[in-house]
Amino acid sequence: LGTGLSIFITKRNPSLVTSFALLSCGYLLSSYHEVRSVVLNTLNRARFTVAVDSFIKTGYVPSLKEGNSQETIFIHPWRHEPVSIGSRFGEAFQEPVSFVATRPLFEDERYMVTYNPTKDKVYALLKDHAKPDDILKAAFHVSSCLRCSNFGF
Repeated sequence: LGTGLSIFITKRNPSLVTSFALLSCGYLLSSYHEVRSVVLNTLNRARFTVAVDSFIKTGYVPSLKEGNSQETIFIHPWRHEPVSIGSRFGEAFQEPVSFVATRPLFEDERYMVTYNPTKDKVYALLKDHAKPDDILKAAFHVSSCLRCSNFGF
């Protein structure tokens, strides 16, 4: 396909800028489809969000292929990220009273989940010796809390 396209372009003798723009658009489009077709078996933030949203809505966790196809590829740097995992206690709590009130709820866990309304963020604070399972549970609880706060539950 690429060879045929290059022969076609050289015979028509278009301008260099037009050729470059056309080929660049084709390259970007094919690269985008290539990235979308990859199925990874690891869990990043976007795939985790897709899995949690699907589970909360339907009670069903999507397959790897479904999760990868629904994952967002373009992340805008100016977008407000409402979730923070592994933060410091000072960032998550407005005042010590909030920490004292929240602490008993997570006494038996290796993490804490809290919401800071002034920063409009949900925080997962990991305690010492938190294991990967604890991090996954904390991330699930943070996503659930965020989803509930968005719908006013």
